[in-house]
Amino acid sequence: MREGGALPPWVLRRLDRAIEISATATIVCLSAGTVHRPPPLDEEGYPYIESAAGAAYLLDKGIPEDRIQVEASSYDKIGNAY
Repeated sequence: MREGGALPPWVLRRLDRAIEISATATIVCLSAGTVHRPPPLDEEGYPYIESAAGAAYLLDKGIPEDRIQVEASSYDKIGNAY
């Protein structure tokens, strides 16, 4: 994630592709962040969560809330898979 909670362009492309191919399936937004660097913080000092930002992007694109699942516990690919 970028400062201010913005998603990088490659993440937006992934989410746009998920919208294109998902039809009516659930879209799972993965990851709380990364262990490689500290997360950007919001105005109150709380970390932005990548999967929540991805879900917000999908909602803004018109995907219904009941088609979005947020996973906010993992910090790497192994955690995503688990």
